[in-house]
Amino acid sequence: MSEPEIKFEEKEPEVVLIERICARLRKLLWLHHGHGVYLYGDDGEMQCSSCMIDFKRDPINKIEQEFERQAIEVAAKYFHKIV
Repeated sequence: MSEPEIKFEEKEPEVVLIERICARLRKLLWLHHGHGVYLYGDDGEMQCSSCMIDFKRDPINKIEQEFERQAIEVAAKYFHKIV
């Protein structure tokens, strides 16, 4: 009995373009989000050990929520200093 033939469908050019743009934007967020000394990027990884975000794999809404949490934390520290 022979192996079944597997046919791989190619992705549409628009999908490939969107994936490339998303990957570049994730990389920019990873590089410039403010925790430069905590970045891990071996073997194509894009992680931050300070805020525990995996910029390569985490859903965008999780990254956004973590950024918001950090902003609130910084604002609260600043507020307590001026009060």
